[in-house]
Amino acid sequence: MLGLIQEAKDEGRHVILATATHRILAERVAEHLGCFDKVLSKDNGSIYPRTEKRELLVERFGERGYEYVGNSTDDCEVWRYANAAVMINPERGVERRARKEANVTEMCLSIK
Repeated sequence: MLGLIQEAKDEGRHVILATATHRILAERVAEHLGCFDKVLSKDNGSIYPRTEKRELLVERFGERGYEYVGNSTDDCEVWRYANAAVMINPERGVERRARKEANVTEMCLSIK
């Protein structure tokens, strides 16, 4: 995963941690790893509903204007509007569902 992030950074792309994790924890993780340009999370610890996360990313980057890394069925809604989907250790059935529903131009990879 860190290799993918570094590759994106080397290509001049921005890397954002968009997470359902509470903002304080997300910022600690980002600070520890030192590889994210920005953190998007909630102050109150509420999960970004998949539609809210998708809306936020589309608003910031446009439809098909971002690549999204995830592993759960909740990510299918975000992938649906992404340029590419990257799966890291996907939950059971996620890849099949994403290929069927996500409408992305490319399924980049799945790392076990």
